[in-house]
Amino acid sequence: MTRLAQVFGSVDAQTLSSDVDLDTIGGERVVASVHHGRIDGRRVRARNIELTTTDGRIVLEAEAALRGHLVVSSFRGDIDVQLRRHGAILVRAHGNKVELGMASHAQPNGWFEAAIGAADPVALVETALIELRSAQGNIKFAIIEGRP
Repeated sequence: MTRLAQVFGSVDAQTLSSDVDLDTIGGERVVASVHHGRIDGRRVRARNIELTTTDGRIVLEAEAALRGHLVVSSFRGDIDVQLRRHGAILVRAHGNKVELGMASHAQPNGWFEAAIGAADPVALVETALIELRSAQGNIKFAIIEGRP
């Protein structure tokens, strides 16, 4: 297992066949990529977060930054994301089964979309963008704490 704990700065972790554990990570960018294994993240705070597995589950508890971008992707694995938010968010998800924990709209291309927060043009600039995708897995998303 590759474990990163209490890191303050950008993170780029890549493994072929190992689990990655991220705990108390804060920085501008967090990137973790695993070919065969799972990614677990707790208390992750970064403006740009990108977690990817080819064959493995991804579990993430993170904080959405204003104007942040979060991409969580697994080809063959489930995705479970719990997010703290500080403003508007736009969530897009595609998987076998998608649970966004809020009202969502199914698009003709199979993607689900949901938004929380102000919809005016000024707030749109501050909106955090969340993208969750799994070709062969299920997706679960929840807001665990939020402020407008």
